Amino acid sequence: MSDNVDEPNKLRTKDKWDKAKIILEPAGGLLTAAAVVVLTFVTSRQLGKWQERENNARVYTELMSKREEAETGLRKAMFDSIIGTFLKSSDSSSSSNPKWLEHEVLKMELLAYNFHESLNLTPLFKNLEREIETRLHHDAADSEASDCLRRLRSVADNIVLKQYEALKDAHGAKNSTLFLSGTFREPADGELHTQHLTVGDIKHDVTVAVTKADEKTQELQVKLTIITHPSEADPIDREFWISSFDFPMIDNTRLPNDQRCALILRVLDNYSKTDPVTYELYGVCFLGSHAALKEKPYYDEVLEHLRHSLP
Repeated sequence: MSDNVDEPNKLRTKDKWDKAKIILEPAGGLLTAAAVVVLTFVTSRQLGKWQERENNARVYTELMSKREEAETGLRKAMFDSIIGTFLKSSDSSSSSNPKWLEHEVLKMELLAYNFHESLNLTPLFKNLEREIETRLHHDAADSEASDCLRRLRSVADNIVLKQYEALKDAHGAKNSTLFLSGTFREPADGELHTQHLTVGDIKHDVTVAVTKADEKTQELQVKLTIITHPSEADPIDREFWISSFDFPMIDNTRLPNDQRCALILRVLDNYSKTDPVTYELYGVCFLGSHAALKEKPYYDEVLEHLRHSLP
């Protein structure tokens, strides 16, 4: 009897599942088709964005490359034109060309402002300074020579300050400082001045002492000692002459971990014939990548960087 009662219930349940199947099968197909359409749309849109970004990056790279090529060509032409005038044998003198000194200073300004990061211009600066001082030695009242000497030293100071500002505090730490100031008439006492400069996680104990001063050439003989922490390398000891024509991106001392240390001499000329000329001596430590174009890391430094970067 119970089997006869359950039979209609089973039939009704089966009918419900059949109806649900009839309804859900098309709905499932529609949902699947909708999901495929949505997935295809989203994927296509994302691929379109990636392709657009890639195209933009390629166009930007091409534009930057062409711009760099154009600037390189312009700088090369400018360099050839300016440096060619320096290398030519000059037969002109003040008698045949009264403005020759101004022309030389103008060429020096163009060369310095455009190529101070890639060329060591110290010899040219010092040679032109000697020519001007020789002219002033024969005629101390030569206003043109005095003005040219002021311009020459001014452009050197501007370049030194520009490079120093680009190098100091570039890594969020104290990597630069003023060591001392004074006048060239003061006798050099050799007093040690120590500062702690930091680049990244590397600390340098930098000690500077002025051993000689030349008032005529406005140069200082300094002794530089650098101890790097942490480093197994021996302390660095150097003694050299420094002038306001020594640029930190070019004239610097190599340190461990592909870093550099440079001293900067700023001459604060008050344009007085009687008062002594004052100076300020700064120091800065920086990464080798910020040095001039000719100051590239050694191969062993490159390999050391690669070794540390590998997992």
